[in-house]
Amino acid sequence: CSDEIAIELRSSVGAPVEVIHNFQVDFVWKSTSFDRMQSALKTFAVDETSVSGYIYHKLLGHEVEDVIIKCQLPKRFTAQGLPDLNHSQVYAVKTVLQRPLSLIQGPPGTGKTVTSATIVYHLARQGNGPVLVCAPSNIAVDQLTEKIHQTGLKVVRLCAKSREAIDSPVSFLALHNQIR
Repeated sequence: CSDEIAIELRSSVGAPVEVIHNFQVDFVWKSTSFDRMQSALKTFAVDETSVSGYIYHKLLGHEVEDVIIKCQLPKRFTAQGLPDLNHSQVYAVKTVLQRPLSLIQGPPGTGKTVTSATIVYHLARQGNGPVLVCAPSNIAVDQLTEKIHQTGLKVVRLCAKSREAIDSPVSFLALHNQIR
């Protein structure tokens, strides 16, 4: 058990490191993200047209006929700049490129990030417009951004204003750094 607690301060004024007694730390709940998620779920619940009918019914567990997207599949499923894929990764890429909704899951170290970056690479090469990529954490977004960048695609990493000062291996790809 550790008695050490780290606190991240978002202030232009340095932390008062000389204060070691008689201070108080308050945790402040910022509901912005929660409010946005709740609003999106409400919209989804009352408006069947908020997403495609296929996704709407699939997410609700309704019986939906499988949809196969007709597209030109690549001859090689590996993306330039990334390691070769194993058989299950190739199957995942091929399946995702032909379906409107897919889920890739697995334990750490099984190649989900490389597989996802390869999917983005092939989607971008299809020429149907920009590809928006998101992930559940900033670390996951950074790792995915790095892998996608290795393929040679143009990548712009978006982050909250509050994270602009936090350095990461892909900071140079962040929008606020690209427009300077």
